[in-house]
Amino acid sequence: MHKVRYLGPLLLSLVPLALTAVLFPSIPESIPAHWNFQGNVTRYGSRHELWIMPVFTILAGVVWYLMRIKAPNDDNDRAFFWSSIAMIGSFIAVQAWTVFRTLAHFGG
Repeated sequence: MHKVRYLGPLLLSLVPLALTAVLFPSIPESIPAHWNFQGNVTRYGSRHELWIMPVFTILAGVVWYLMRIKAPNDDNDRAFFWSSIAMIGSFIAVQAWTVFRTLAHFGG
């Protein structure tokens, strides 16, 4: 179970990268990059901007992993594991929303 607690969040951090890589070919070159509260696009950007969140998520997963192996503490093991899962899960949700919202905007 300890290996899952160490490597689980790190492996989970690869999900946004895989999601983006799979859907990237079907995304147009110019994409909506910002919406206002009414749902109107206020800025367009390059589809390559979609790689920012997966890279950030992987970096966060690596930092989380390094913190865990450098400062092991069995008392906080469960809290550390679930907080890392929550953080990375929120990154996955943001990336999925961004990619699917972009595809929906273009009817993809």
